[in-house]
Amino acid sequence: PFDDDGGNNTGSVYVYNPDGTGEVKINPATPLANRNFGRSVAGGAGKIAVGCAFSDPGGLTNKGEAFLFNLDGTGEVNLTPPSTVASSDYFGWSVTIGEGKVAVGAYNDEDTGEPIMAHCSTLECCYTDEFGISLDV
Repeated sequence: PFDDDGGNNTGSVYVYNPDGTGEVKINPATPLANRNFGRSVAGGAGKIAVGCAFSDPGGLTNKGEAFLFNLDGTGEVNLTPPSTVASSDYFGWSVTIGEGKVAVGAYNDEDTGEPIMAHCSTLECCYTDEFGISLDV
């Protein structure tokens, strides 16, 4: 999350084959300073989910973001936080992929306490809050 290629703390994710070869560096199309891209990472179903809990989309401090990529770094999908996610909710603190779903934790979201579902690419996305400090599907 502290890679500075696109600005201070823009972040990067690196993907390798099990033998350490085939390095792929993944960055969002628009790197932003202090986004901390790669704060959380999960892989599965041929995809990589990446959380950026300290991102400030729409000028909302630490609202957070999450992205979904193909393993080769293509096919970027921004997993837009639900409208209930606000400043300091840290959407993207944790991410996981499994059973055809992507779960994104916003551990400080105190609005409803209920998961919100959305469809993203070929995987269905499940946004969780409050209990989302750690996730697994």
